[in-house]
Amino acid sequence: MVAQSQPNFEASHSRFEEPVLRDKHSAFVKDLYSLSGNKILVWILDHKNPQELVHGLPYEDFFWLFKKIGEDDCLPLLKLASVDQWEYLLDLEIWKKDRLNVAHTSLWMKRLQQADCKRLARWLLSEGKALAYYYFFKSIQVEKKNEDEDYDLPEGFFRLDGGFQIKAIYPEHQETIENILRMMASEDFDRCQTLLLGIGNFLPAEVEEEMYRLRNVRLAEHGFLPFEEALSIYAPLDPEDLAIEKKPELPNILLDDESRAMVPVLPFYHAEVKNMLTDAASRIMDPLFLDRIRLEFAGLCNHILSADGILVDDIEILSKTCRKAAGYLNLALERLCGNSISSARDLLRSHPLVSIF
Repeated sequence: MVAQSQPNFEASHSRFEEPVLRDKHSAFVKDLYSLSGNKILVWILDHKNPQELVHGLPYEDFFWLFKKIGEDDCLPLLKLASVDQWEYLLDLEIWKKDRLNVAHTSLWMKRLQQADCKRLARWLLSEGKALAYYYFFKSIQVEKKNEDEDYDLPEGFFRLDGGFQIKAIYPEHQETIENILRMMASEDFDRCQTLLLGIGNFLPAEVEEEMYRLRNVRLAEHGFLPFEEALSIYAPLDPEDLAIEKKPELPNILLDDESRAMVPVLPFYHAEVKNMLTDAASRIMDPLFLDRIRLEFAGLCNHILSADGILVDDIEILSKTCRKAAGYLNLALERLCGNSISSARDLLRSHPLVSIF
């Protein structure tokens, strides 16, 4: 049964008459996405090296597959994912504008704890330390007792070595928090103890502000911008600025195989409708040029999501945003290039997509 659902690496199955996605990696991701969420997961798990496969996915494509599989069924995918891929998901899922959403953070702590508690504990003790301090400050009550004293454990508390008594502020999160803290103590008791002692003097506003700044820096690399900056995407354009003869071909920044491997495929695949944009793209023979279009289109879609202030809690939101981006680009190409596909291709070659949108 698995063999029947295996993606076809040789054939090109573009939605358009001439395939937009030509290289093996693109065909693989596109064909994989065409399966149901459950079949995607089965196929990945049956792969000869599933971890290497998942680690090799661009962040955007990983996010699309995660949404396609569904949050409730994604634990095996999260176990295979890299810490950087985890961080990308958290950057998108646990923030509401410039505020950390504690309820969403709790949900994600539970998922990651169930997927790989040891790796989560190690991350919270190192690169994710700021999130650990903020989350536990908001989520637990800590009491420190003398280990030599004999005392009864208050209702709702659990013990950790070092005389710590800990209680989850929200009882429904007690099991998750206890599992994480016990694993953190097992991995590095000294750092775990420092965290538990330190949250009493913790300044959440300052840490949240710095976490938000770093999150924005990371996401800006993928086209996400703070809301106020992102609104510039809807600023009116002067057609004179888009004259083809004004600008030479844009330089290609994707010069090595490693960079090209991280170009997302799925956003442009969901441009969906056959129009001037997709016709022009289908006639691009230069794989580096096509990769640039795919990369810019993914960034443009993320820019739109930022400007619209949308929380991506459903796969259809991603698809609608891609169709919206493609529709606006197509309108611009039709106005500037008439019916000339070659002119549209030249315009794409000499201007970034964000300047045409």
